[in-house]
This record gives sequence, structure tokens and C-alpha cells, in this order.
Amino acid sequence: MSCKRRVEEWRHAINVLSSYATEFSGMEDKILPLLKYSYDNLKGEDVKSCLLYCALFPEDYLISKEKLIDYMICEDIINGSDGIERAENKGYEIIGDLVRASLLMEEDGREVVRMHDVVREMALWIASELGRERRLSLCMQV
Repeated sequence: MSCKRRVEEWRHAINVLSSYATEFSGMEDKILPLLKYSYDNLKGEDVKSCLLYCALFPEDYLISKEKLIDYMICEDIINGSDGIERAENKGYEIIGDLVRASLLMEEDGREVVRMHDVVREMALWIASELGRERRLSLCMQV
């Protein structure tokens, strides 16, 4: 939400979040819809894929930015064919986007990030839902 500047954008967010609230129950009806909205508003599939990839690390794990970028290149989240320097720059941009969206946290003075437990739970939930949707679409094609 930090990038939303106009009243109309905030009103739209309220409308979307109100509709999300009916899909969740218990404590999750207050937290997960907000986080899901932040996820939905990330720019680019590479940024979303990086967030979901970070959820694979253990809870409260300090993730080296350098290693995370290496992993993203190896997993083809970032295209490394245009040169390693360009790929690394893209990786730092993606990590910065996630930090500015408050979906990853930087540790002061260190080149590491970590994911809050609740954000990790949301990311794992999204990944499982995406997997379920893909399996259903494959079954429908058969």
C-alpha cells in the first residue's frame, strides 16, 4: 500500500479487502486478506515468484541477498542469459521491491533479509492454492 497515492486507490483497496474478508475465517480474516492484497499488487511475476521462493526457507531464517539472487538465477526466476551483472542488478531490484512492500524485512546493516512468520504463512497458502489450480486445469485438459 506504500505506493498508493490517490484517494481512489485507497478506496479501491477497501473494496477489494472487503470482498476478500468473506473468503477467510477466524483470525485469518483480518490478516491474510491484507497480505494477499499486497501480494496481488506486486509488479511482475518475477517479484511474486521471489516472494514465494523465500517461503521455502525455514521460519525466521536470515537469507543472504547474494545467495537469494544466485538461487533466483538458477531457478530461472531471473534471466541470467544477458550477463551476471544485469541479473544481479535485477535481483537487488526485486528484493528492494519486496522490502518496500513490507513483505521482506532487512536486517540493519546486514546484507540479509527475512520473512515474517505471517507473511510466510500467506506465501505458502498462495503457493498451495496456485498448485491446486494448476492441477485442476491439467485435469480439465485430459
